[in-house]
Amino acid sequence: MQGKLFLLAKDFGLIWGQLPQSVSHRHFTIQLTVSDQPFALQTPSGLLHTKHAIIASNVPHRIDTSPTQRLLVLNTNPISQLGFWCRSQLANHEAMKGDDLFFSFLWEETQQVALQLVEANTLEKRIQHFLLQHTEPIASQLDARIMKCLSILRDAKEAPSAAEVARHLQLSESRFLHLFKQETGLTYRRIILWFRLEKSFRTFPSCSSLT
Repeated sequence: MQGKLFLLAKDFGLIWGQLPQSVSHRHFTIQLTVSDQPFALQTPSGLLHTKHAIIASNVPHRIDTSPTQRLLVLNTNPISQLGFWCRSQLANHEAMKGDDLFFSFLWEETQQVALQLVEANTLEKRIQHFLLQHTEPIASQLDARIMKCLSILRDAKEAPSAAEVARHLQLSESRFLHLFKQETGLTYRRIILWFRLEKSFRTFPSCSSLT
């Protein structure tokens, strides 16, 4: 992407700029896409022409834009605060046009970051504040044991094994793994990889190399 802005936060990565030729792809994250002009979003469910959209986790998709069009692409952890909100908006759809108020807010806030009128690390806090002000606490709908598991993962220096978490929650390992997938739509292994990646970006500035 010929970008004006690249931002990595605790629960999302964001790119803002001109998008090169797109090919169909999919990924673990939920994708939010917004522009000031309509773009074409192709998924297995069909073609959507819109200025903003939410795309569910692991859904193949392709986005077509005009050559000079600026696009904001935000990929978020499906079990973050923003991820839970996205899932509630999707309501089991593969992709759909999102909430006008939120996407207008996201577009305007990103312009401020790109113009360096505010610091980039304030964007995540502003998104969290917006969701708290305008949405219900979606995350509380998760099973309390899974919420406890996510809290453990957030605080742990090294992610505990599924067997260790299962013992802590007084479940068998197989029951824990089934419950985790049932509640989050993700495997425990996948979410461990996300937390490792997120923590690696937080510590990178103090390291001498990516290795």
